[in-house]
This record gives sequence, structure tokens and C-alpha cells, in this order.
Amino acid sequence: MKALLPLFASGLITGGAVAWQKNRPPAVVPGVASAPQSPVSKAPPKKWEVRNFIDLINDAPELDESSNFLAPQLTDWSDAELQKALNEALASPDCVLDGSSSKILARMLVAEWMRRDLTSALAWFEAIPSETMRSELASAVSFYWPLDKAEEGLAYAVTHPEFFAGNGGTHAWKIVHRALESAAKRGPEAVVACLATVRESKLPISGGDLQFPANFDFQTLANSQEVEELWKKGRGIFFAEAWLKQDRNAAFDCIAAASKNPAAQLLTLNSVLPAAEVTERTTLLAGWIDGADEAQREERIEDILKSCLVRPDALETLGKTLKDPADRDQIHSGALRGIRTIGAKTAFAHLEAYGDGAQRLDLLETFEPLPPLLMPRGRMTAEEVSSLREKLGSWGASPERTENIITRLQGILK
Repeated sequence: MKALLPLFASGLITGGAVAWQKNRPPAVVPGVASAPQSPVSKAPPKKWEVRNFIDLINDAPELDESSNFLAPQLTDWSDAELQKALNEALASPDCVLDGSSSKILARMLVAEWMRRDLTSALAWFEAIPSETMRSELASAVSFYWPLDKAEEGLAYAVTHPEFFAGNGGTHAWKIVHRALESAAKRGPEAVVACLATVRESKLPISGGDLQFPANFDFQTLANSQEVEELWKKGRGIFFAEAWLKQDRNAAFDCIAAASKNPAAQLLTLNSVLPAAEVTERTTLLAGWIDGADEAQREERIEDILKSCLVRPDALETLGKTLKDPADRDQIHSGALRGIRTIGAKTAFAHLEAYGDGAQRLDLLETFEPLPPLLMPRGRMTAEEVSSLREKLGSWGASPERTENIITRLQGILK
């Protein structure tokens, strides 16, 4: 909104100067009577046009679509004017491009119209002649569906699956999200009924920041047939984050029972978690590993490594927390195998905690690298090569063996 202030300020200054020029009293000439002046009528303020909104969007340093940041400029717009502006925005060729100014504007205009008159806005949406353009706006209809009409939103998505079929049906995720939150206020049985509708309609379920009432009975929900069906399909526990906040241990026990690799849900790449929370969850994982027999521990560590390679902080905690030295070595050697994901510097920090010097050298010559989970980190820098060369020498490697190891690593990291 900061971008709006200069535009308004400039308008006020310019408008004020013009008005003063038009209305200032005429110069008084001695001996000449001044003629009476007719009143000057003020022109009504000109409404913003689509190009003004586009300029505002382009100039804004950050855009928060969780609320309609254009709403203050739309307060005196009629529904007809909203519709006209929407049609103009949709006529822009870049309206199909994610993040384009025309698409953002169209989404904001839809949000405002739905807030005022949901029925009229939906009638316009359904009548969009272009199926592609209607699909582009379906996510906005889902995202801005009124909070107090959550059940109506789910019924609409069920009745009109063709509108939300884009992106594998994910356009309806926010409608489902709000319907589940609304059902949660009535208890686990209502959530189960909502889940049944969602499943039968093949609509998407997204967990994330789902809000549940205080003291919600998560255990009853977890024990339901609908949730069990989700587990069988590898969908995870969509209410896990909310449950972890209420009862961390009970939530973890449920996640561990339902998943071969609980780290996949506890430490996903997209989770924005404070460092202390990562440590807490990793400590739970360490206890889960420690409580298994030797064969199970080895298998669990291998599964967990697949998730923790994208969370080096969790990998570090596991390497320090596991009780059995052999388990810790498995974490450290696994980190080296994941060097293409975590990078040379982090991998070598784990290597220094593995076995003794002779074992480290053997591992460097024989380990099989894992495929990168993200973009490969690339070859070692000159500084990293120099540091590694010193380490290898201190571990007993001859100059020739040192260069062979460095050449092998650079080939892995290319």
C-alpha cells in the first residue's frame, strides 16, 4: 500500500494547484469594478481504472493475497463496475500466468465481489466462456470463499467438480480446508462425515495450518475408518501439526504407528519450524530408533535419512542423540552418501565424527552416493578442497591417495 501514497499525494498536490488557479480572485485594477463571478462546479473524482490497479500491483514491494489489499480502493464500486474491470483483466493475455499483475487483479476483484454478493459472483464465474480462464480463477473462488459459508463451499465443490479439476483437483483445497475446520468445531464425528464427503468426491486434503478447537479429541479422529483409509493411501495425517501442538507424544505415537518413516511428516522440507521444534521432533525420532531391535534400527535410520538429508539440523541432532555408537556411525556415513544434497562442508563435518582416520579414508573410497533430493550442490570449492586435503593428510593418507579421493569426490559432485 505504500505505493499508493505517492500516487494520491501527487494527485492532491496537482489537483490543489489547478483548483487554486481556477478559483483565485481576479486581480483588482484600480478604478475598475470587478464583475460578479459565477460559481464553479467541481467535477466528481475519477474512479480508478484497471491500469491504475496494475500499476499499484507492479509497484508494491510485497503482496499478501491472504487479504484483499485492493479493497480500500473498491469501496464505492458497483457490482457492474467490478464485472467490467474483471472482464478487462481477463482479456489480458498474461492473465493465465501465475504471478502476473492481471491475474492478481482478477483474483482480488473476485474476492471483493464474493464478499459482497456470493450468488452474483458465482453466476458470473460459471458463465466465463473460456474453460481455461475459468480454471485459472477457480483457485481464487476456493481461496476467498466466505468463512461463514464453509459447508456451502464444500457442497459447491462437490456439485461442480469440473470447475476445480485443474492442477489435479487441487484448486478446491481451501474450500475443503475451511469445511474441515468448520466441522472440527462440532467434534471428531463431524470431521469424519466431512472426510467421507471429500473422499467420495475425490477432493484434495491439505493439512498445513488447519485450526482445531482446544481439547479436540484427536485420538477418536485418528481411530476412524476414514483416517485409516488415508493412511493406506500414504496420505499422512493431515491433522498432525494441530495434534502435535496439543499433545506431542500422543501425536508422535500415532504418526509412528501409521508410517514407516515418521520423519517424512515431522520434518518435511516445506515445514517452517523453529530450531527448538526441529530438535524436539528429532529427539522423538531418536527415541523411536533406540527402542527398536538392531535390524529395525538399521532399517529405520535408512528410511529417516531420506527425509533428514533436506534437514541438516535434524541430521546433526540424530548424530548426537542416538545412544548406540553404531547407529550414530550409520547417520554419519549416510550423511556422506547424501553429499550431493547436503553439500561437502556438512558431509565432511559428519565424516569427522565417523570411526577413526583409517575408516574415514576407506569410506571415502568406497561409499555409493545417493541421488540428490534437491538441486545438486556442485563440486567442492577451492577452499573446501584445501581443507579436505589437510584432513586427509592428518588421517594418514599419502599425497597420491589424497588426490585420488579428491578426484573421486569432484566426479561425484559434478
